Amino acid sequence: MPLTSECKVTYTEVSPPSRLAYKTLADFVPGVAPYEVATVVELKATTDGVKFTITFDAMHDDVWTERARAGHESQMRKLDALLAAQARGCTLEALAASVGAVVAGFIVTALASTAADA
Repeated sequence: MPLTSECKVTYTEVSPPSRLAYKTLADFVPGVAPYEVATVVELKATTDGVKFTITFDAMHDDVWTERARAGHESQMRKLDALLAAQARGCTLEALAASVGAVVAGFIVTALASTAADA
């Protein structure tokens, strides 16, 4: 299996500051017909900050679902580091270069808005 693959995403809902939903085409699994995996990202203001929840469809088997879960957790650790860097003065442009402009803009806007609402 290659170390990288192209990711095809269709955004199904963009509702700043609280919700982002998209479908990813899982077309990279050897011997498995391509299928879509839906993901929903939700942000909610809390008294302690922001609750960030990711919900995604199970994949074709438990092993691949666990790989997807581990991938999401890895992305969240990277996002934690990027948001900490932003708090230290890192620019949105640097953040966008790391996580993608649409997602970074959504997250930064959502976090700013939900923090103001808390």
